[in-house]
Amino acid sequence: MKIYFDVSDPPYVPGQKFSNDPKEILNKAESCYLDIPEIVRKYHPEMIGNYDEDTVKYAKLLESDPVFEERIKELRKEFMIPEEGFPLDDNSEYNLRVVKALSSIKAQKVLAKMQYRKMQNLCLNKFRDYKMPQSFKKALPRIVLGNTIDIPSSYRFKFEKVEDIRNPSVRITIDIYSPLQSYNSIVSLLDKYWLEIIKLLSSQSDSFVSLPPIENIEIWNLRNTQGLRYKEIASIINKKYNLDLDQSTTIKRYQEVKKKFKEISPEISQKSLGF
Repeated sequence: MKIYFDVSDPPYVPGQKFSNDPKEILNKAESCYLDIPEIVRKYHPEMIGNYDEDTVKYAKLLESDPVFEERIKELRKEFMIPEEGFPLDDNSEYNLRVVKALSSIKAQKVLAKMQYRKMQNLCLNKFRDYKMPQSFKKALPRIVLGNTIDIPSSYRFKFEKVEDIRNPSVRITIDIYSPLQSYNSIVSLLDKYWLEIIKLLSSQSDSFVSLPPIENIEIWNLRNTQGLRYKEIASIINKKYNLDLDQSTTIKRYQEVKKKFKEISPEISQKSLGF
């Protein structure tokens, strides 16, 4: 299956443009952030469309996982969604049959929200054996609805290691791209729950697997979905990413992704790919 990202200019507007090319997606995300005026970035972070690189990596890695695709199709069947999903430009939860059957717009809004939440809970349960960030799992309904995913970054973390032998520590700065007043509720909530947040970060760290470079994941997909020879794959990747890979290096990079995939996928998925 293929998973698409919105690369419209600006994102999330009528006449949307979607892409499955990770290079185009990441380039577009970066240019969106640089091109949009600072005042817009500050007050309208949803206009940035600055996709997190890990989101793109996870999406591309799962494209060639037959178990992942089968589970997505099972969820579509449960919600009476076409096997291949709704069209890219019309894949809203408002397209669900039970929602469209209602004549009241207000009732449609309520039911659409309930159906999306139900789909989200089912996704969390169905993919509980996959090791992937919770934010990615919570965005899976978009893939169920129509092969798209969107987790635009409206915040950034900065980590700075403090070089102090006697008191080693890490300084964390969070930039939130939205208006934040002195007495904003977010501030009080952060202050109130910060210890719990730290505990959660520690306890959930095993659900995140750091993935290889995106070009390696493309090698993985080309090999698994198209069955291309490593020599052919090297030629495609070299041209696209301006690299100089030979067949041996391409095989090595494929094996690196294979090893990482074993870390995030359930056992049944490994068996289906001959692991």
